[in-house]
Amino acid sequence: MSFHDPLMACLLALLIVLLLGDRSIRVFVSGLWRSVPLGVWRQGGCYMVGMVLAMLALGVASHAGAAACLVAVALVLLGGGTVFQPVWGIPALVGYALLPAGAGGLGVMATCFWAAGRAAGEHEVVRLVALILMLGLGHEMVIQQPLIWMVGGSVLAGVCLLAGLGEARLFLYRYCRLLRPVLLLGVMEVSRQQGMELGVEGAFFALLLDLACQCLAAIWPRSALLLLPAPPLPGFIVGWVGLHASLGLSSSTEGWTVMGCLLGVAIMGLSFGDGVRVLSQARFFLRDRQPKHWAGGLCLAAGLPSVCGVVAGWLVGHGTGWAGWLYRLPGGDGSVTALPLFWGGLFLFWAFASGRKRDDAHAALTSDETEGGELIRLQAYMQAQPVLPRSMKRLMMRGQRQVRTVRSVLLEGRSFLPVQELGAVFWLMFLGGVLVVMGLAQ
Repeated sequence: MSFHDPLMACLLALLIVLLLGDRSIRVFVSGLWRSVPLGVWRQGGCYMVGMVLAMLALGVASHAGAAACLVAVALVLLGGGTVFQPVWGIPALVGYALLPAGAGGLGVMATCFWAAGRAAGEHEVVRLVALILMLGLGHEMVIQQPLIWMVGGSVLAGVCLLAGLGEARLFLYRYCRLLRPVLLLGVMEVSRQQGMELGVEGAFFALLLDLACQCLAAIWPRSALLLLPAPPLPGFIVGWVGLHASLGLSSSTEGWTVMGCLLGVAIMGLSFGDGVRVLSQARFFLRDRQPKHWAGGLCLAAGLPSVCGVVAGWLVGHGTGWAGWLYRLPGGDGSVTALPLFWGGLFLFWAFASGRKRDDAHAALTSDETEGGELIRLQAYMQAQPVLPRSMKRLMMRGQRQVRTVRSVLLEGRSFLPVQELGAVFWLMFLGGVLVVMGLAQ
């Protein structure tokens, strides 16, 4: 069985998840027996038909002509003519039907890439459908020319960024989620051609986890916080595993030393760029005070990497070692991180703390029933302002003065710097980290 058959199965499964979770489609289905505005109902129907045609296009990917026609109809139905322009889109799909592994592959990449980038600000589901179609239909080109696939994706991202320079700054970070899976698919294919099983498994795991997090963010917007590149969140795991898979490629494959380092740096940089976009939206998500949402998000952050790892290992052919994904995550070059164990320890501590709080509440309630007024006096005493000794007060005041002095010095020093924006400082720090990583990889 070809390696890309499991990849196609995963892409089809992700499309089904989007089909079941998209709000417009749910409104369309409920509108069959409820009163729904006609325009909203028609939009949900177009979304549903477009997704079904997208799944059929991945199912008949070996027949390039039929797949190209289905992609065209799916993009028209999903985008409504705003993200797919038939004037240049149809010739690109005709070229894909003639040469699916050559220039036609670049044409379908350009079609889906442009549609995904233009739909990102309005409909996340449309963006993901175009991205999944691009990954599934372009696998023949990845098999034969993985380097052209990755370079072509980077060039297309640059062209899209130049075309959108007049828009908001977050438009620049929109393509981080589109280009990162393209690079991970290229790293996975090069590792397969070089016989590096660890690299194949690591890159496939990072690709599957990245797409799963993006699908969850499209269905449930609060779960976009999972894409933050901060440990132990899945966004950090995607960048870390992709970085190590690329460094393993550079250290074990002749002719890929520099290219592997650049790919690792690019994948980690795209994760940081995606994090900037998520942070801009985080203030809206953090206003949610419902405990069930936070509990669900923590469970997803803890369990999703292990689940994706088990699926990736089973599809690649290492299904016997599925239990290892429950306590460690491999990086693709032999490195291992124990983030699942960290989450397990965190949940145990949380359960212990919540159980102790319940016991204290029960004890307080019992003593309230028996002692009565003494508990009220004790509660008033506990809520009173604590009296600090003079030495402790002097120590705290001295510490506050030192903190204010250091802060004023830092602010004065910042005024002498040539860079005043925090974004530029962030990218300078990232560049320094890139240089350190490239130095360690030599």
